[in-house]
Amino acid sequence: MKQISCDARLLLFQELKDRPIASDERMTTERCAKLMAVGMANNLDEVWISEYPALLMVYLNQYVPNFSRWYVLLNVTSLFL
Repeated sequence: MKQISCDARLLLFQELKDRPIASDERMTTERCAKLMAVGMANNLDEVWISEYPALLMVYLNQYVPNFSRWYVLLNVTSLFL
């Protein structure tokens, strides 16, 4: 098996680095900073910062795993039926 030369890998990573990222997939820096400031102002020990559906699913999976599993299976099976 041939090894990829170092120059080819550098070109690949440079291509990936220059690719634009959709702005709707990421939280703005200002919003993240505001949420961190609110957490610090309220002396919170732990702050979860995320977009809405992802945070909800992580929270449910952590604290109510059976309900989370049921909810995911219900929604996934409805996509295919």
